Amino acid sequence: MLFFIPPIGFILLLAGILVAVLEAINKLGNKQQSPRQVIETELLRVTDPQQQQVLQTRLEGIRQQEGRTLLVKIVAAIVIGVLVLAALSHGGSGSNSKPTEKSGTELPASENPPTPTPVLLATPTPEADSMTQASSTEFIETLNGWLDNHDWQSLTQRTVSGKVNYFGHRHCSNVFIEQDMLQDAKNYVSVKSTIYPDTFTRTVGSDGITYDEINIESEAIERTGRRHHALTRLTVGYTSENGETKIYALVLKVLADHSKKAEPVATPSLTVSALARTHHHQADTESTSQQTDTAGALR
Repeated sequence: MLFFIPPIGFILLLAGILVAVLEAINKLGNKQQSPRQVIETELLRVTDPQQQQVLQTRLEGIRQQEGRTLLVKIVAAIVIGVLVLAALSHGGSGSNSKPTEKSGTELPASENPPTPTPVLLATPTPEADSMTQASSTEFIETLNGWLDNHDWQSLTQRTVSGKVNYFGHRHCSNVFIEQDMLQDAKNYVSVKSTIYPDTFTRTVGSDGITYDEINIESEAIERTGRRHHALTRLTVGYTSENGETKIYALVLKVLADHSKKAEPVATPSLTVSALARTHHHQADTESTSQQTDTAGALR
């Protein structure tokens, strides 16, 4: 039963037993009255106040001496208890030790530790806003609508200013994007797009950025009457941060150019539509040219 008592409790219990045993031995060995008992008896007999005062002082000194003696006995008992407990612990650990595995020898099957069963934990999915959660193609279709309608306010609410790869222009600010789209609104009178949902893909890069891609056939007409018509592939790179979509890259690749021979343009535009954003790189070229705006560094 003693092994179920906490170590400190066992030590105190053993110390108390030892102190009691020492006191009993002391009383048995000394059958005469102790000095304290003699003085206490004398105090009851003496009536002189001065003698009583002297006896009281002596009695107080004897009590202090007995208290110090008792303290020494308690400390000694605690030390003995600690030594006994250490001896018991060492003996118990030695008797309960299991045989170790020797070279070339296996322990019995009953002593082999069980193999832990792996637990598969679900990987938390980053929160996304309602637009990227609702439908696979809804986000990139909505983004293409912003570009076609020159809606720079909606786009710059999600682009990370100073860190955007904006159709080959690295580290663009939202001010640059706003000015470019406002210029498109002045230069183009009509923009139409046809999106092919079956060409949509979504991948996640090693940098943690999600890339949505889709084929778009776009037709844009400038105020000068110049017509742009091509099949392109639009790519948007983004992340979901605290439930909000943050855009870091907008990239475009021309798959097939259906426009007539392009006429020279003094000041090319960047964003009016998927087609118009690439034709300023293709002045005086034949149809079906294959050209790509590279993504470059995202941040």
